[in-house]
Amino acid sequence: EIVVNAKSEKGTNITLPLYGSQEVELQDFITFVNQDTVQEEYKVNLEGINLNLSMDITEDAKIQLVFDDVVGDAMKGIGVGHIDMYIDQYYDFYMFGNYEISEGSYLFTLKDLINKKFKVKKGGTINWYGDPYEADIDITAIYGLKTSLYDIMPDNQREAYRQKTDVECEMRLTENLFNPILNFDIKLPRSDENARSILRNSISSEAEMNKQVFSLLLLNKFLPSEYNTTGTSSGGNALGNTTSEMLSNQLSNMLSKFSDDFDIGFNYQPGDEVSSQEMALALSTQLFDDRLTITTNLGVSHQNAGDNSNSLIGDVDVEYKLNEEGNTRVHAFNRSNEYDITQQEATYTQGVGVFYQESFSNLSELMCKLKNLFIRKDKECANCNEACSEFLTEEEKATCKKEKREAMVRCREERKK
Repeated sequence: EIVVNAKSEKGTNITLPLYGSQEVELQDFITFVNQDTVQEEYKVNLEGINLNLSMDITEDAKIQLVFDDVVGDAMKGIGVGHIDMYIDQYYDFYMFGNYEISEGSYLFTLKDLINKKFKVKKGGTINWYGDPYEADIDITAIYGLKTSLYDIMPDNQREAYRQKTDVECEMRLTENLFNPILNFDIKLPRSDENARSILRNSISSEAEMNKQVFSLLLLNKFLPSEYNTTGTSSGGNALGNTTSEMLSNQLSNMLSKFSDDFDIGFNYQPGDEVSSQEMALALSTQLFDDRLTITTNLGVSHQNAGDNSNSLIGDVDVEYKLNEEGNTRVHAFNRSNEYDITQQEATYTQGVGVFYQESFSNLSELMCKLKNLFIRKDKECANCNEACSEFLTEEEKATCKKEKREAMVRCREERKK
């Protein structure tokens, strides 16, 4: 009977390949070496052994779910949770527990047409109830872009919506981890209520939603709706957008493989009578043991209308973790404003701030953690999150975990019924 209680620390990487399986010879997995004669190895027969691996996963661990190893379809992130893994004497494998995502990214691929990096929203969960292939998933990922609302607006309002605005393509993955159900949505975070209402009314079905989402991912623009009776997108423009998007995706994939320390992307969008021509290079990296995060998007935008002026794209986002836990951070940014010939506004918007984040179960736990911020390390309260844990024996802790697992099994059986 082997029982392992583990907690993830810096350098932990956990990868779950979801694209297939292969056999592993467990008997040769563990060997014991005599310290006096290092050359001599003793093979151990593990038949009849029960292995219980109980893991507390912290944000120090990097989790990766690989959906397709060939095209790079994968989800990466950090989070917190507790997972119990069991292998019994018959080599049956079980998983119990839950994992909650704090932050992450999802590289969504569709053949060679779409290759987009989504940002995973905080709070997504993965739950196991025994069978590792029957895990439940509830994750929302967002792909942000800038495009014009011109094509979906009524004829009498189109001119007011020529300028590009922020658009978010939201993808929700639910139910089975290995075969999730996908649902899409489109959000306009910085538009007025009139634009949001027209968007809702123009997307009346799931098929229409999917069509607009894939148009945004592939063409970087909306398809003309029934409100827009004239339409603005010619076949040549659509073909040009598709070709440039595919080339940008392939070039981004090539650049990203040059280094594991830098995430590099390239984007080129040809202009038309509505949108501007853009060329930009995106770069992101983490330095100083992942405490400093730098994200940039540098390039140039050419306005085809009006005075044919050029504007620089100079988006820079910097975040630094002030402590090892990462819950106290400094954040600064410089973002390009959209060009608008009718308005006199600054070229860039800058900002800086400090934020503190804490998780707690009750008010006394929160007060304890806040108190620790203002006292010396050697005098800190060490049991803020589990005030009574110091009074439990190892046997009592094991009993609690066992009862928790049994409850999760019962829950799984009830769900099957």
